[in-house]
Amino acid sequence: ERSETGDWEPWESPWPGKPVGILMYDKLGNMAVQITSNPRGTETPAEEPEFINGYLAYYGKYEVDTRAGAVTHHRQNHLNPKMGGLSVVRHFGSDGDVLTLTLAPQRALRLHWARAR
Repeated sequence: ERSETGDWEPWESPWPGKPVGILMYDKLGNMAVQITSNPRGTETPAEEPEFINGYLAYYGKYEVDTRAGAVTHHRQNHLNPKMGGLSVVRHFGSDGDVLTLTLAPQRALRLHWARAR
């Protein structure tokens, strides 16, 4: 999470344990993401209503803007119906087999995704 000074600090997750998940993109422009707390929570944090009991999932189409270094997820459906049908922008970077997505613009949060083998 980005601090007031602009430095990156570990995110204070509302979930128990360390979040884990899977992010998939295919060559046809489809994407899907699932993130869960580890271990799974039993309550939805009030400050994070898009997470249902420590679980977040959505799928849809995606578009990459290489000039802006951003990928837009066009959500077709979401675990939380209020979040489906929205498009969200993620700025990206990579280092070897690790893809880093920074949520924008409302949150300064980075997610690191390691390539599955």
